[in-house]
Amino acid sequence: MNGAQSKLYTEAWWNFGYVGASGTTAYNITAEYGNDIADLGLYYTSADNDAGDMMEVTASVSKSFGGFYTSLAYIFTDADNDNNGDSYNNIQIYLTYNF
Repeated sequence: MNGAQSKLYTEAWWNFGYVGASGTTAYNITAEYGNDIADLGLYYTSADNDAGDMMEVTASVSKSFGGFYTSLAYIFTDADNDNNGDSYNNIQIYLTYNF
């Protein structure tokens, strides 16, 4: 693998590929809490290499209803090689059904 390391345990919520790139220094901080109302998550990822640095912060709320699983995520991204280097925000909504 030409000296590349797998750092998937530090992979970002939305911006894949930065952490696993050769020569990257990365870390991830995760805090999750579940209760009867909803599951809450807060995730911070930083990946630095010669091609560009990336920082992502994600907050999520998830809840299961019978066979349905819902999730709402707010994601803030600041990546040197994305969106002309400007930071950006996005919101994602997931609805899945297990059958």
